[in-house]
Amino acid sequence: MSQVTELSLAFHLAADRIGYTFYCTEPELERLQRQIVAARRALVDIDHAAARLLMGRFGYCEQCRADIPVARLATIPEARYCAGCTAGTP
Repeated sequence: MSQVTELSLAFHLAADRIGYTFYCTEPELERLQRQIVAARRALVDIDHAAARLLMGRFGYCEQCRADIPVARLATIPEARYCAGCTAGTP
């Protein structure tokens, strides 16, 4: 959450400095927007993982229902799919 806040503040400061308009294509602003979107997606992934934990479905693949290995969860705690199903998704 702090990352989203910091990026949002950086975006607004840069926008004020540049004179941002809705159709502005300033590279710095576009980069900040991409980072904000990525950080917000990460928050959503974490929220979904917490919901799976509360429902007793954390650690199980959402596609094939197999156990997700502990090593994978240690690396990617918000993982929704096992490695096999992740490899098969576009």
